[in-house]
Amino acid sequence: MNDSTLRILTLSRLRQGCEYDAFIVMARDARLRSKMLKIDGVSLFDGQRICTLVQGPASAVNAWREEATADPRHEVVSTLVEQPFETRDSNSCWRVGYCDVHDLDPFETDSQLRGDAALRVWQGLLARADLVG
Repeated sequence: MNDSTLRILTLSRLRQGCEYDAFIVMARDARLRSKMLKIDGVSLFDGQRICTLVQGPASAVNAWREEATADPRHEVVSTLVEQPFETRDSNSCWRVGYCDVHDLDPFETDSQLRGDAALRVWQGLLARADLVG
């Protein structure tokens, strides 16, 4: 894929033994890292799982994904969506939201929920989420 722009949606789970505080630190780190990488992102947290949309230059998005996969606080980082999108200026903004405990279930239970269908579900969740940042 060229280095125009890339959008990914990932789902991960906090490693067993990690508490809510670990997510707070991860969110803070993501905000700092987004400025360095010039990417935008939104993470929704349900108390166990983290669903994150990241977009920006493809090389930077892939660097973020590699870091998230290597982060020992995460388990099972899976990519639900990976697609190019129209180039735009990045705000280097990272927002965090909280959602109900079962809101992210469809991403785990429906193996067909990928691509544009996953993005539609994601957008519905964002509309209801309590976003910060």
